[in-house]
Amino acid sequence: MAFGPGSIYQIDATIGDVYLVSSFDRSKIIGRPVIYVVIDVFSRMIVGFHISLEGPSWAGAMIALANTMMDKVELCKEYGISITTDQWPAKYLPESILADRGEMISHNSDRLIDGLGITIHNTPPFRADWKGIVEQTFRLLNLGFIKWLPGSVQGRIRERGQPDSRLDAKLDLNDFRKIFINLILKHNNSHYMERYSRSEFQITENVSPIPLNLWEWGITNRTGHLRQLPEDLVRLTLLPTGSGLVTQFGIRFKGMYYSSDLAIREQWFEEVRKNRTRRVNISFDPRLMDVIYLHKDNGQGFEPCTLLEREARYRGHCMEDVEELFEIEKLQKDLHEPKRLEDQVNFNADMDEIVKEATKKTNMQLDPAMSKSKRVAQIM
Repeated sequence: MAFGPGSIYQIDATIGDVYLVSSFDRSKIIGRPVIYVVIDVFSRMIVGFHISLEGPSWAGAMIALANTMMDKVELCKEYGISITTDQWPAKYLPESILADRGEMISHNSDRLIDGLGITIHNTPPFRADWKGIVEQTFRLLNLGFIKWLPGSVQGRIRERGQPDSRLDAKLDLNDFRKIFINLILKHNNSHYMERYSRSEFQITENVSPIPLNLWEWGITNRTGHLRQLPEDLVRLTLLPTGSGLVTQFGIRFKGMYYSSDLAIREQWFEEVRKNRTRRVNISFDPRLMDVIYLHKDNGQGFEPCTLLEREARYRGHCMEDVEELFEIEKLQKDLHEPKRLEDQVNFNADMDEIVKEATKKTNMQLDPAMSKSKRVAQIM
């Protein structure tokens, strides 16, 4: 079915058998990651991924698909990993996608067909074997590194008396993503697939059954299936959307404040001081909340909006991290509430006592014969 690179991508998700901690409070265990992987059927190269705490969903699948179009040199740079283009050359969309009957059986899938021209294939019920390539990749990834990580559940149920592996959690989401990227690079560049059925042409040309070698051979000999589309179109089609609020303090989105050249140029924040706040449509990448994308009024393209300087504590963090921080701060506020109420009661009691004593002293010294106007006239 896969004539060359990009003919078919397989996409699937699994829950990682490891517990992670919060990047803001590393003493707090936040759960297990959901891992999306997109793999090219022809070459077996991993071309995209997405890791979050959100369960398998349409949004997670679309972010993973959007990741296939990203320049991987720039992607790795975000995580402090330096590579060259030839180490991970995948930055294209496919002709078609093979997925299960979860995320892709939805009216949302029309966006892929109509907006990007991608054909959707869904496996029949109970036929995970039709996605055997990506399923096998998950097995290799789990055996390759997850079972050795601190906080790994090691694929077994904890028996009575055994230590709780969740308490061993040490990695946050970004730590896990860095390790996962390095594992992808190792898979793409050195995973030797003994059972890969090479064509007679590949055998003649001595093409090793390694994902990167097969990809490069396919690019040279089986072209025409990989596609690059305008970045604006891909972002608007694939990234999750939401509603932002233009206020005098900035564009408020998910509890954070942003600004853009367009908003400053057109004096949006000054205008809302005189008029009511207004809503704007936003696309965002939950992996990194430093930048969100404001939809232009004509529906063609977007305007990048960056975090304000006073919001610097959110910089470099994903949506899950930010939401976790909000929960931590809310919990801290709730825990502080009894102390605040106690102090308020004590303050009110002390104030009433002082006022009562001051009133008594003042009334004792008042001259009943003095008129109100004369008392006021004595004010210095």
